[in-house]
Amino acid sequence: MTLLIQCEKTRSLLRAGQYQTALLTLEEIIPVLEKPRLAEHLDLVRRQSDLLLNSTKEKYTNFSYSIYELLNVVQIEVEKQEFRQSEIIQWPERSSVYVESCSSFSTQVERGVFKPFDEGIWKGFVEEEKFILKNMLDGEKSLRKIYEGKGVNSCSLEVMVEIRDIELAVTGAGLMYNFNADTQNFYAFLITGKSRFGFFIKNERGTSLIQGGRSELIQNYSMNELGIERSENEVHLFINKNHLHSISGLTLPTGRAGIIASGTGKFYFDNFKIY
Repeated sequence: MTLLIQCEKTRSLLRAGQYQTALLTLEEIIPVLEKPRLAEHLDLVRRQSDLLLNSTKEKYTNFSYSIYELLNVVQIEVEKQEFRQSEIIQWPERSSVYVESCSSFSTQVERGVFKPFDEGIWKGFVEEEKFILKNMLDGEKSLRKIYEGKGVNSCSLEVMVEIRDIELAVTGAGLMYNFNADTQNFYAFLITGKSRFGFFIKNERGTSLIQGGRSELIQNYSMNELGIERSENEVHLFINKNHLHSISGLTLPTGRAGIIASGTGKFYFDNFKIY
């Protein structure tokens, strides 16, 4: 679990009033940051915690304020650390081995990801020189996957994507990675509205978030370029050619590449590339 996700987990615990459990989570995060002043701040909060037994409401209120303040400082340091790491990795410039673009849509082969279809609930069509996935129904049918028909052999991917209904928090669209048509397992790198993103895994245990949060790299109401770059045992996530996060320890075997959308509304795609 990444440090940012641990911070979000800690915040959820605090909202639920589980202050002692939240304190334990902070005790896991702070040593990783190697910041002496944070360790000192943690010691102060620990001492407040030790004095809470049979304490007054005022002391509980002070403790609550202190642990929230500590979490806010910790999260700022985590974001700074991840930003510094993101400055190191650049999106490589090289030639793609497969391209689909709506500006040259008439030349696309039948097995391409931008192939029009009408399944009733989901529709795929070209409009405004973009490939659009459209769905107007919530529920179990609100996920649509399209993959390119070749095995991709641990490739790197890129696509342009826009979500116009960004007020709908459950919407998301982006890249599908290492997709297995038999097991329906895959990774997905999505933008999910209001400058949020997520990198998910779908396996036998269901769908879960590996990395997520907000990013100023995302341009709302505009096309955003999402990229996945494979490097040995990890993948690097990019938004608009800027490094966002690196993720190691991927467990799914090599699979196919594609696009994915979830939720209701219209999702706009263009320039799908495999490297």
